[in-house]
Amino acid sequence: ETKSPTVNHLQSQTVEVKPPTYKLGDDVYRYDTDMKAIHIREVAPEVVEALKRLARRHHRSLQGELRAILDRAARTALPDDEDRPLRLHTVRTGCSSSWNREDIYGPDAR
Repeated sequence: ETKSPTVNHLQSQTVEVKPPTYKLGDDVYRYDTDMKAIHIREVAPEVVEALKRLARRHHRSLQGELRAILDRAARTALPDDEDRPLRLHTVRTGCSSSWNREDIYGPDAR
């Protein structure tokens, strides 16, 4: 007698998987699967030791400390010139004089 194979029916479940996060100060960042890796060559040993000391002081791994330094530096980067608004400041010198655009920039007035 031939037995027919047994089929087990499994219930499927949807499980939400959240990417891991890391904390930098009061900000929480998530690791993105699209993040890039950076490899830096020829770092002086004293620089590596200083970075390790910083990492220990901040209770982070060396990689976490480097990521924090890069994140902080990236936040201070100026936007491209075309996106940055022009801000003018008036300075009072105590002298009175008048000049026009041509006096400043010459006959081309650029």
